[in-house]
Amino acid sequence: MDCSARLTRCTNQVLSVYALRHVLNTGFRKMNKSLVAITVLILALVGTNAFWVYAVVDCGVSGTYLQDSYQNAKSAAFQAMAVIPVVSDPNASRETVIAAAVNASSWPTEEPFEKDGFVWVGSIGLKFDPSGRVIEVRPLVQPL
Repeated sequence: MDCSARLTRCTNQVLSVYALRHVLNTGFRKMNKSLVAITVLILALVGTNAFWVYAVVDCGVSGTYLQDSYQNAKSAAFQAMAVIPVVSDPNASRETVIAAAVNASSWPTEEPFEKDGFVWVGSIGLKFDPSGRVIEVRPLVQPL
């Protein structure tokens, strides 16, 4: 084999190695780009699903709090309306008003207690003057 044949054969082998390397690198780059795109899309899908789960749970919790707030306001309103006829009587004593509030309470077994100048009975607080007349009624939960 002469020198030029060897050189041609060697050159062809080097070129085929470079060609193979180029095909492999290009294929892997395409695969890497696809892998990155798939990974990004999966992360985006997981992220949006996590957001929707959070939104649904938050909506459920908010609905529960809203329902509880409504029930508290309703209870306080019913209790206050039940006490109005007793309070409007000029001969009503402090004990009579408290007894009417206890009877109308959602929690009739709970004992009335005094705090900050109010007698708290169920969902309402009653403030009395020294003569035993109601001067202020306050709900347990203040509206915003």
